[in-house]
Order: sequence, then C-alpha cells, then structure tokens
Amino acid sequence: DKVRQLTSRRRQGDMVRVIRELNRQLRGFGNYFRIAHWRNVFVGLMGWVRRRLRMLQLIWWKTPRRWIRRLRQIGWRNPPDWIGMRSWRASRRPEAHAAMSNAYFASLGLYDMSRLRTGCPVVKRSFS
Repeated sequence: DKVRQLTSRRRQGDMVRVIRELNRQLRGFGNYFRIAHWRNVFVGLMGWVRRRLRMLQLIWWKTPRRWIRRLRQIGWRNPPDWIGMRSWRASRRPEAHAAMSNAYFASLGLYDMSRLRTGCPVVKRSFS
C-alpha cells in the first residue's frame, strides 16, 4: 500500500525524489523480512515496483513524442507510431523496458531488494 501511495498516478515531482522516498520503504521491508527465505518474493516485488515506476514516468512524459525521443536516444529501431501513455499495460511493453531498463533505475539509486541475502544462517554448535 505504501508503494502504491508513493507511486500514485496523481503524484507530481521527479523520479529521483520518488526513488529516494521509495528506498526507505524498500530497505525497511527487505531488512525486516530477510530472515525468511523470500528471495523469489523479493524478485517479483522488485519487478512490480519497477513497473510502477515505468508507469509513473510514462504519465509524466505525457505525449508519445517524448517516449519516442528517448527510444531514439538509446538506439531503438522503428519506434511505434502510437502508444497509450496512461495505461498500465504500456509499462509492460518492450519499448518501456528499453527506455527505462533496470540499469537505468539502478543509476538513479533504486534499492534492489532482490540482491539481499535471505534466510537465517545455520549456526553449528558443538555440545561438548
């Protein structure tokens, strides 16, 4: 719910500020639940968070022209003619992944919970 609130469609601002506020929530959640074997859950959750961020960026770009400009900057061949900028489905398109890759979000400082070591370490005790 907190991630949904921080990445609301009505939110104003820039991506760096959103990521800074989001990192606090992700770090706290990840460190609290890291003792469980939740690596796969963290991977799925981070994919969903990045998709929410892609959706938010598409809304901020407003027109397909800005998205197409970004695709041309990264060398994308034959960008689409029309793209629905306000739809949740658009954030899953290959063009959205190309324009805003995982490395792009990492360069903006997004905390990646999927890299946490999960599970409780086993401590061997000798009963001598």
